[in-house]
Amino acid sequence: MDDLLRSDNEMRRELGFGALEAMLQTSHFSLFQRFDFGGRSRDFGWFPRRRQDILDWYGAVLAMCASHDARDAETSTRIRAILSKHLWGLWLDMALYDQVDAICRQFHEVRFWPEGWTAIRSVRRYREESLPEEVNAKLSAIEKVMAPQSFEEQVRGQVLRNTHDAYDDIDFRDFEAQYARRESSLIELGKTMAAETEILDRLMPELFLCSTAITLGAFAKGLIDATSDRRGLWNRLIASFGLAHATERSPELLACYLYNLQSVDPELVEILLDQLLNNPLLSEWFPAFQGRVSISNGGLARLQQSLAKGSAPAERCVGLGGRAKWTTPRSWSLCR
Repeated sequence: MDDLLRSDNEMRRELGFGALEAMLQTSHFSLFQRFDFGGRSRDFGWFPRRRQDILDWYGAVLAMCASHDARDAETSTRIRAILSKHLWGLWLDMALYDQVDAICRQFHEVRFWPEGWTAIRSVRRYREESLPEEVNAKLSAIEKVMAPQSFEEQVRGQVLRNTHDAYDDIDFRDFEAQYARRESSLIELGKTMAAETEILDRLMPELFLCSTAITLGAFAKGLIDATSDRRGLWNRLIASFGLAHATERSPELLACYLYNLQSVDPELVEILLDQLLNNPLLSEWFPAFQGRVSISNGGLARLQQSLAKGSAPAERCVGLGGRAKWTTPRSWSLCR
């Protein structure tokens, strides 16, 4: 596996990442089917006979994670994303408390690890049975060490999250109150970010890899509330979007920006939507942008133009009838 991860061949590297994820699995090893299939004799594979076998297995895998984390930024990002998904199992299924403690602290010393911090918080907050006091204290200590400290880390830890992790912060027994508090915190982060132009420029590539509306929406509102030159900020966002990786970037931040901008400057929103319709970089996402704001007669005309030009796939109009806010009669058809 080490050779696969170090390979210059992308396909071999992907095999290496897949093998790493499989080696970190801690449960659900069984199948409903039999293992004796095919032309050769097979069984379920190696089975640890002693606790030490388990420690040796996962110890070797975690050592490999640490080794490749230090190689380069791209590899480190993949390694950390894979490992964070398995911290729950390593802690609760395998009880590798010292090993998880060590790898978390080692990764954190290099740089902030938001996915790891989120995973550790999830282990501490959501489990069926209480952990022994000593074990719970160790888990709390890890969470405290890994928690975001700087403003930049707070943005990475609270805004740049996937949808599952974003909801993981909210206890459904007190959903509305906790959701409102988290939204208020995100708005304040956006307001602060509006004045931290260097940090914003540094984080923009990461912001355009995030597609989580429930965090980006409140963050964008904070940006708009604290910005006087909203047109200038929009232009900066557009320029940064163009530099993001074409197959990985998400237009969600731009859509959230338009949604929040409509309540304070609807005329500017109309101007920006007219420009987006003919923007070669962003026209493919036009239905998503128009669908985030009220669809007036002008908005309907723009959607019809978008379909006529074929600049955006027709399936991106799916849902406009239900999710979008229409200020023109629904009897109008996009197909006219």
